[in-house]
Amino acid sequence: PELHARRGAARGGTADVGRAMIMGAFSTKADKALSLYGYKGSEGPPDDPILGNVPTQFVTDLIFRCPSNQMASFQQAAGQKVWRYQFGLPVPESGRPVEHSAELKYVFDAPPAGATFASWPPVQVYWTNFAKTGSPNGPGLPKWPSMGKQATYMSFTPQGPKLGKDLRGPICRLMATP
Repeated sequence: PELHARRGAARGGTADVGRAMIMGAFSTKADKALSLYGYKGSEGPPDDPILGNVPTQFVTDLIFRCPSNQMASFQQAAGQKVWRYQFGLPVPESGRPVEHSAELKYVFDAPPAGATFASWPPVQVYWTNFAKTGSPNGPGLPKWPSMGKQATYMSFTPQGPKLGKDLRGPICRLMATP
């Protein structure tokens, strides 16, 4: 019965689970957090094709994304250049959604014949360039600016690499306030 209840919650009750997680974690800031996660009244937001459902987004923000934002800010404040990214493609041929460490297959395996930046993002080349030169940029690649004051990041999407700004900044700043 417990397993069945979890399956049911995972399929149809993620809005309620997400709401409960946010209410418990944010307390007096819960209304603002619910809004940032896309809740409107009693309606839960649809699942994001890259970020997943709200419980997944919340946990990822809490233990990965927001602490990484903070560390990147510390590095930048210390005078270091920082290149941030968000990876939005699943492990090839896995049939699973995007998940933590999905980019590793793209880093360590050779791209298949005919691959494009959309079907096989050039993370291997970016990482190799970074290891060799201290910058991920190189000939034939979309320019990847360092984070800078705009908190720029590269988003690897099914449509190809795209630049973004302030990766989950509003929710991360809310998490960081007492």
